[in-house]
Amino acid sequence: MLELRTNNDPPETVLKNAVVSLSTSEIIVLLTDLSEKPTPIYIATDFSEVLLLLNTTHKRSFQLCVDNKPISDPIIPLFGSASEAYVTNRIAFASNSFSIQATTYSTLPPLLNAMEIYTVSDRLTNGTNVNDVEGLAVLQSGLKVLQEWRGDPCLPSPYTWDWVQCSSDPIPRVTAL
Repeated sequence: MLELRTNNDPPETVLKNAVVSLSTSEIIVLLTDLSEKPTPIYIATDFSEVLLLLNTTHKRSFQLCVDNKPISDPIIPLFGSASEAYVTNRIAFASNSFSIQATTYSTLPPLLNAMEIYTVSDRLTNGTNVNDVEGLAVLQSGLKVLQEWRGDPCLPSPYTWDWVQCSSDPIPRVTAL
């Protein structure tokens, strides 16, 4: 399912900056780093024209695609305001490709101002073992170089702290520093 809204309020820098392909024949590939197994996803994308188009012969129009098949109506970003497209209720795999492709009547290449991808995890946990977290907090208070690290040291598992190794138990344990 895809929704298109224009009532969001993204940060101003989102409206002023964009990734733009070099031509209408080049697509923007959205990297997702999804799992090999079926994963429920939610994608939010922001679009805003970054050029003040004074010439009416120029038009930017594009579509969101999955595996090179359009899943949206044409999106025509407006200068100075944002449109947000949401992809919801979709199961995706690592093998799926997500992209933004110019429509046939677009004279300008596609653009993307911002994108967020959310996945639904298959299990809930209370986090890393509380004794391990307290031990790491003592280390952090004594070593300034470690004080910038925040959040759960072991979860989510692909994003553990660089200097910590963790078990894959339901309640992870710190196994090495």
